[in-house]
Amino acid sequence: MQIQKTHLTYAVIALTVASFLTAYFVKPHAPTQDIVTLDYDGKPPVFEAMPLANRVAKSYNLALILTRSAFTPSNATGLEALRNWASKKFSHDSNFLHPASLEDEPESNQSIIESYTHSLAASVRFAFEEVVANFLSWRIQDFQNSDSYNSFLVDYYGLFGNDTQAQELLAKYESARARDAIDPILIAIVWTILTGCAFFYLVQRRNLPLAQRVQTVLSTGWLTLAFFGCGFGSITWSVVSAIAPEHLIGLTGGVFNFIGNLSAVVVPLAIGFLVRGNDFTLPLIGVSGLALLGALSYIFLVGEIERVS
Repeated sequence: MQIQKTHLTYAVIALTVASFLTAYFVKPHAPTQDIVTLDYDGKPPVFEAMPLANRVAKSYNLALILTRSAFTPSNATGLEALRNWASKKFSHDSNFLHPASLEDEPESNQSIIESYTHSLAASVRFAFEEVVANFLSWRIQDFQNSDSYNSFLVDYYGLFGNDTQAQELLAKYESARARDAIDPILIAIVWTILTGCAFFYLVQRRNLPLAQRVQTVLSTGWLTLAFFGCGFGSITWSVVSAIAPEHLIGLTGGVFNFIGNLSAVVVPLAIGFLVRGNDFTLPLIGVSGLALLGALSYIFLVGEIERVS
């Protein structure tokens, strides 16, 4: 038994050292490849005299442009969504199809623990994102051979013109929509796996009372949600860096960090004061009330996030 404990201790130490070395030397980056690539279908591009931004801004009356077909109603909805997306992009940056510089690197994490966790977990997450992106790219390429997509292309080119810029706009829009679907797909996969594990536990432990099995599953589920919610705590750092005055970012971050760490001292004392024997009802009500108060503050008090001058 002593030998097993010694081996376990050495294994934990080796794993900890390896994880820190990995976190220090491995710098994961999000996948940047386009999910949808240009497909000219062998047609020579017809260059339009009017810039694409002007064509997008003036493409309002879709009913006069669309070719009547069985797919016309859905095409009108899709073209309206694409036009609104492109209009916002062009209003923000008229050269967003060919940006002069690459996008800014994301801000560094605010603490050693956050940086360590990011370096370890981000590689796995980005790998799964790339797998889902490749799956979506395969599905989109398969969909591009359908009659409904060909009907959409006819209406799209009739509205925006069949030139290189219009084709690039369509590819970027499809890539953006597909990339927006990656996180929901990953979340659905994770919760499907967790649900399958819970069902497997209920079936595997048939010898235990049903109430005990359900209680174990529910408690594990609530703890999973709790830890999942704790991960959102780091989001508040981005809010602080976005609204703090530029010459007071350090002071603002210090005060924010002080208040956050102060809760680690006050909350355990308050819970110890509220506990009555083995009854944790009052502490749970208090913590739930604070969580609800924080959620309502974000919804009704924060408003538009802009830097304080």
